[in-house]
Amino acid sequence: MTFRSHGFFWPVLFAICALALVLRLPGLGDRPMHTDETINAYICGQILQGEKYHYDPQDRHGPALYLSALPVLHLCGVHSTAEMTETNFRLTVALLSSLAVFVFAGVRRWLGDAGALTAALFWAVAPMPLFYGRYMIHETGFAAMTLGLFFSAWRAVEDRSVRWAATAGFFAALMLAFKETALINFAAIGLALLVAFGPQKVFSLPARAWIFAAVALVFTTLIFFTWGFTDWHG
Repeated sequence: MTFRSHGFFWPVLFAICALALVLRLPGLGDRPMHTDETINAYICGQILQGEKYHYDPQDRHGPALYLSALPVLHLCGVHSTAEMTETNFRLTVALLSSLAVFVFAGVRRWLGDAGALTAALFWAVAPMPLFYGRYMIHETGFAAMTLGLFFSAWRAVEDRSVRWAATAGFFAALMLAFKETALINFAAIGLALLVAFGPQKVFSLPARAWIFAAVALVFTTLIFFTWGFTDWHG
């Protein structure tokens, strides 16, 4: 008997997401700002006040966190640095961290419904994702996108699927857009796939799968790092 057989999987997953929010939202403004948070707040404030975002590979991470923050801040009525508070600034990462539980739907094939829901519950309540899910830094989004890449790349190889290959390319681009250290994770995930499936199966994926993955990766990366094709220097 599984959760899926009674249609319980998605309602339970939504409940876990709600639990994650309940744990992350209270007292967001109680803790002093971390140094990295103040830098991110300064960059978001510049963008809110009309300055164009410029990617700086020497001194900053990718633009995904700032792009995620802008609609949340606008909905909170924040249009300048002066209107920003610790609470409305950290709300973005609290939402990202809570919504990340839906990524665990990707492991239902291997763990079953109960296993996938247990993994999502651990993400919602475990100390590390809970602690960093209340800091306005890049790591939470980066971790969630890493899970997404791992699950989709595994499905792409296992099913020889073009659709999942394109999804993997999309998640890879989002990882880069959060933190450029994604290159290390790419190498680790690639090695895991080679060990699990063998080089022959990995490299014998249909040419269309590689092409769609590359297109998704390049196009999505360009959108982020050029800030919507407005800053090609990025």
